[in-house]
Amino acid sequence: MWLAHTDADPIGSLTAIMAEVPNARIITTHLGMGRMGLLGYALNRVYLLNPGQRPSIDDRELEAIKPPS
Repeated sequence: MWLAHTDADPIGSLTAIMAEVPNARIITTHLGMGRMGLLGYALNRVYLLNPGQRPSIDDRELEAIKPPS
């Protein structure tokens, strides 16, 4: 699951989703990981990804871009 931001609306059901999909990982930024830690979420399934990075997942390459401000 790719979390673009960690406000209450996108992570409100994160615990339930992660319980249903035990092999899933959460993709987020350092800031997102910090917020998740403050909210008490386990961080052992977090994959850090910041703007400009390009992870490969199976046969696809994704690109993290900074949203407009």
